[in-house]
Amino acid sequence: MDLLTKVRSQIEKLGPRRSTGNLLHKFQICWDTINFEVQVESNLSRNVDRTEIPQALQQMLDILVKEQSMVDRGLHTTNGCAEMFLNNDMLGQLVKLSQADVPLGFRGEVIQTISSLISLLEGKSLFHKSVNGAAVALMRSALASRDHKYEDAMLELESNISTKIHELPALLHLFFTKRPVTSNVSTEAVGGLVGARDDQDSGLDEGSYDFPLFDHLLRYVHIEGRRGDVARTSCLFLLQLQQDELQDCIARSDFAITVIAGIGGLFSQLPPQLPDLNPGGRQGYALVTFTRDVESLCGLLRFVQDVLAKCPSPDTCEAILREFRVTFLEHVVQPQLMTASDFDGTTVAVLYYICKMLDVVWEERFSSIFVRFLLQGDDVSDDQDATAIDDVELHVRDVLVSKLNSLSEEVVTQTLRFFHSLLTKHRVQVLALLLETMSEPKFAELSSNFTVDAHQHLAVVRRYFALMNTAHAAVDHGTTLEAYLEDAETALLSSRMTSRASSPTKDKTKGESITIENAELLEQLDRLGRDATLQKFIGKLSTFFSHSMEINLALTGVLSKVAASPHPLLNLYLFSSDILLGPQHPSLYVIITRLLAEVSTKRAQLGEDVFDNRLEMTRAALYEGDWVEGVGELDLEGEFVKNVVVLEEFVKELVAVLVTRGEVSAEEVAFV
Repeated sequence: MDLLTKVRSQIEKLGPRRSTGNLLHKFQICWDTINFEVQVESNLSRNVDRTEIPQALQQMLDILVKEQSMVDRGLHTTNGCAEMFLNNDMLGQLVKLSQADVPLGFRGEVIQTISSLISLLEGKSLFHKSVNGAAVALMRSALASRDHKYEDAMLELESNISTKIHELPALLHLFFTKRPVTSNVSTEAVGGLVGARDDQDSGLDEGSYDFPLFDHLLRYVHIEGRRGDVARTSCLFLLQLQQDELQDCIARSDFAITVIAGIGGLFSQLPPQLPDLNPGGRQGYALVTFTRDVESLCGLLRFVQDVLAKCPSPDTCEAILREFRVTFLEHVVQPQLMTASDFDGTTVAVLYYICKMLDVVWEERFSSIFVRFLLQGDDVSDDQDATAIDDVELHVRDVLVSKLNSLSEEVVTQTLRFFHSLLTKHRVQVLALLLETMSEPKFAELSSNFTVDAHQHLAVVRRYFALMNTAHAAVDHGTTLEAYLEDAETALLSSRMTSRASSPTKDKTKGESITIENAELLEQLDRLGRDATLQKFIGKLSTFFSHSMEINLALTGVLSKVAASPHPLLNLYLFSSDILLGPQHPSLYVIITRLLAEVSTKRAQLGEDVFDNRLEMTRAALYEGDWVEGVGELDLEGEFVKNVVVLEEFVKELVAVLVTRGEVSAEEVAFV
């Protein structure tokens, strides 16, 4: 007799067969089958897949769904199967029957069944003790066990519960309860430790809460992969709830520590040197794995910011920000940056990782802490930051700025890309920290009152148009002025300059006022011209043709972002066509004019036809990504020509910034 025949004969002995057309009868048969299978002695050596348990559980779910559908359509008057299922606590019995996981895999089948049931049922069905009690029992068991065999199924179950709570917050009290004050309560009995960090050995205090759902999710909230994604999504649903006791419980938990520690762990496991990022090149470190690890780090950063944006608890948010600054930035990022070498690839790698993180930083408080950590100097403005920074003799800012003069071309390029990333997303804050002069009250006051005459502005635009023509800028390849205007308009949308009209005054008073303002203006421009950090960027532009094209691409990108700032005095300094402050403080116009003179000299040396032909070939190769044979050779003349193309593009970017900032009309541009 085969096993199936034996099982059926045993079931028939349990009672007389009833009509199989009756849903209740079918439901009872499924339940009897499960109970019988659990009692079979050979189960100790069998897998659940070799029994009828999975099929019986699925049939019970199908019957419950079918019965509800018949009731909804008026074909059935009562939910007999559902009443039997709930009133007899079949879910609770399944949890107990599967506790020993015999036959092997039975526990997993029960977890999946309860998860599917909760997903299928309306949220209010969770109010029934048979449903929520079985789920809580599974979560307590998972917390007490070190066996993670069914963790995916448990996380799926908890995800479904969190979704229902998010949709119906009144369900929260079924899974989040206050613990009774007692002197002899074991951790295993009450589940996790959320809200109980301050409990003494003698018992649990009045502020202790029992929240096994969150406790179990917290184990996975910081890890990579699907498990981490499910846990984070579920936690975010719970963190958004407005209940005061819940928010107090989460604030007292290890949530902030766990999540930020996860960020630190992901950052620390990234390779000390970058792998070959070219898919066609050799890959000492699997590029796929590397890309996944970087994305995992960025994903956890996005999650933390989502929590800051959606969690109503100030205490939880403050804990996250504090842990991010102290635990991650100071104790993970800073040591790696301070000890990195320019000559073994470690500096390039750390800067690359910081840039990747900056690309996904958007939450205001989070980004402010990150930017201040990177650029804060000695002039700390509040006590919290003083605690974090004053003990460091050499600031992170000093190290970053010093890398602009590194002997490693790769380090210089990556440092410029780092500053470009900062300026792209946080320009106003970055400039105020990066250029010390701009943080001075007097500078801010003069900037707010400084106005630019429309005719003067058009004169500046005209001069830069002339520079663009002198540079022999291309008019094809999709790099026309109109294309740059679109980019510049996007960049300047939130920081357009507006002129402030002067109130009429008497001539004498007006004349005296202008004299005083001009003196103050020249003083502040002189201070700006002596700003050490700004001069590092300006100085590198002065030696433009001594750099590689990669450095100059990054450098002009940084200067374009600086030039697009909303600060009128900085604009006056950068765009002035005169050497107002002497040759030691040249403007962009003066430097570009000198560089174009070098281009003219080189053209004369090579011959205009030869130079212009090679320039056109280089443009085509760079713009279209189709490198012409012979153009890519690493010779000085080839690098010079490539840099000429970069200079052309830089001039067009500056023209676009000027036109867009001044809101010059199409007719005026045509006239110019």
